[in-house]
Amino acid sequence: MVRSRVTGLDVGVSAHVSRMGYVSASPVKSPSVTRELFVLWLDRRQLDVIDASEGAPLPDGNFRRAWLPAPDVQVQLADGTVLSGAYACVNRHGVLHDGTGAPRRHPGRRPLLTELLASSARLRELFGASPEEFSERARGDARLCARGTRLFAERAWVTGSGLEPYVAP
Repeated sequence: MVRSRVTGLDVGVSAHVSRMGYVSASPVKSPSVTRELFVLWLDRRQLDVIDASEGAPLPDGNFRRAWLPAPDVQVQLADGTVLSGAYACVNRHGVLHDGTGAPRRHPGRRPLLTELLASSARLRELFGASPEEFSERARGDARLCARGTRLFAERAWVTGSGLEPYVAP
């Protein structure tokens, strides 16, 4: 794992509820943003494990792997080396938007769940009133998580990440 300066990506919010009990971070295209992010160096076997854990090879998995080429996304290492590109997991469900249609920036798990629950009575009915209740109810309940994911779409909270064109067919 290597700390890097990344231009062209930001950290958005997945438009699906994970069976692990949270709403995950998801990359979004953001040409004017430079962030400090970590890059993982994976061999083929490790990449296959990540793909499997994220459902990349499955038609109903949550993520697809995409190659993000430089200069569209610039990854600069501490020594100044700029990579030719990097893989990222692109969410199949899209990402949540900020109310203007632009991808919402992930504020951290607790603030995110607090904000989402405060903005939807139906979400509170399903997942409870606190981030702790949300996580407890969602954890391991695939049907409830799927219902929460559908609710995001029904409420028209979902937009694309901007990274969809980079996913191989």
